[in-house]
Amino acid sequence: MAIIHDAKRIHAIQEPVNKAVFIHITSGDAVGNITENASFRALANAREEGVLRALRFMLSLKRSTVAFEKSFVELNGKRLERHATHNVVVYFIRLPDGNPEGTGYTAQLGKSLKYLRDSKTTNLSTIDSAAVYADWSDLIRTIHEIVNAESNDADRIVLHSTDLSLEHNPNDHSDHYLCGILAADVFNRNEKADLYFYTGYEIARQAVNLALPDLLLQVAVWGVTNSAIVDAGLPSAFDETHNQWLGKNYRRSIEKRPHQE
Repeated sequence: MAIIHDAKRIHAIQEPVNKAVFIHITSGDAVGNITENASFRALANAREEGVLRALRFMLSLKRSTVAFEKSFVELNGKRLERHATHNVVVYFIRLPDGNPEGTGYTAQLGKSLKYLRDSKTTNLSTIDSAAVYADWSDLIRTIHEIVNAESNDADRIVLHSTDLSLEHNPNDHSDHYLCGILAADVFNRNEKADLYFYTGYEIARQAVNLALPDLLLQVAVWGVTNSAIVDAGLPSAFDETHNQWLGKNYRRSIEKRPHQE
């Protein structure tokens, strides 16, 4: 939420000169500990639709929008689902939600990104069984190939991810830290890349720091995102817990290569 609802990035996406690529690593099937497979897939699907709705809304503030066009690309031997409209591209990798502690959910046999990186899990399948990642290096290669394919001959790449640092970003979700490590790996190997790290769950305890216009924009984007969850017949996430994150955006620019904790 902290990244897609970052007001600075919303404004940047609205400029046609900027190409924005969103790579969603895990599926958000956060109720994956239940036994009904269709139920956690329904939440994952609704969250994906919420992302696409939110991005269309952001673009609509400056221009007429068209629906995302879905296609499939082959990268690193993986068949990846790609959605594109105007200057925005979205990839849904769909690895299982690892839960906040990184121990996975019962319905996914306790597999997670954390266990993949720690070599406690191998051959991690996506929740739609579209791809299998043999190990952490396999996932890293896939992310690098996406970045290379989408950046073409760009003079500059700006990476955005949740912060991998326990000091700067305490009490966050395990998957968020792992996404930060993936972003850091791309950053480390690409001299033309800049990197911004964002505070995750911890912003619930931070002070509101957005000006009113940006706060209103952030709330609107979150409402549009959540509409897909409600339309799917699932409980609204526009609630006291999630709304504690609104009106806030804390990030830091990485000037040196980050230590991977």
